[in-house]
Parts: sequence; C-alpha cells; structure tokens
Amino acid sequence: MTRTTTTTGASLDPDAARQQLAATEERAAGLRAQLQAHTAEQAVARERRLTEFDRAALAQLAQRVETARAEETAAVEEFRAAVIADPVFGAYVRHRAARHARAQAVDQLGQTHRRLGQEPPRQPLQGGVDNNLLADLVKIVETEGRRLAADELDEFHQRRDAAGDGETS
Repeated sequence: MTRTTTTTGASLDPDAARQQLAATEERAAGLRAQLQAHTAEQAVARERRLTEFDRAALAQLAQRVETARAEETAAVEEFRAAVIADPVFGAYVRHRAARHARAQAVDQLGQTHRRLGQEPPRQPLQGGVDNNLLADLVKIVETEGRRLAADELDEFHQRRDAAGDGETS
C-alpha cells in the first residue's frame, strides 16, 4: 500500500508531486481497464449462460405450449358442459338460442314480404339480458386465469435469472 503524505506549500517539490500524481493516475487507469475488462467478461459469461438456458428451455417450452393447448381444449369443453348443465346458465343459453331464432325468423319474414312486394310488419324490439353480468363474469375468470398462468411464468423467469447468474439447481 502506498503511503500518501500531505505537506505544506513550502516543502512541496512540484516535479516530484507531478510524477507521483502521474503514477497514481496511471495505476488508476490500469485498475479501471482491469475492472472494465472483468465487467465485460462477466457480461459475456452471463449472456452465454442465458443463451444456454434458453436453448435448453426451448423443448420444455414447446412441450408446455402443447400441454397448455390440450389443457385449454379440455377446460373449454368442461366449461361448456358445465355452463349448459347449470340451471341458470342453461336457461341463459336457451334464452339466447330463442332470441337468435326469433331474430332469424324476423329477418326471413321481412325478406319474404319484400320478395312479394309487401311492406314487412314492424316487430317490437325486445331488450336482452344485462350484458354487464356476462362482462363481469368474463373479467373474473380472465383475471384468475392470468394469475394462475403468471405464477408459472414467474417461476420460469426466476430459474432463468438464476442460470444467468451462474447458479445451478
């Protein structure tokens, strides 16, 4: 360790001080260069580990996509069956079917009248159900579905970060 002494102006040798300062700055520059090189090496090593992790993860992620797709297909069918079986939602499905059937019949009635050159009869407008209920249900289901999927994604990112940091599991 180099010892630095501070002196008063009368005993200062300017040439020696400049030489000492230049030597200190040269050592500092060398240390900065070493630190930058080390930091660059660490960044390259981290990127290499992340690339290795990503390559290894490709097959797992592709399999997870296929598994999730199959789970989604099964869940959609399960949900559809449950909705139809549920008395409230089953009634809603029947209501929507009847409403669509009525709208189609009204449309065909109007087209038939027009083909015969007649004025179609006016049909009273009937309101539907409160679509906000359905929007709220969809929002709840989507939020919960995203939360469950996010847990799995968080775990993946933690494993990836650990691999990038050189931690092995």
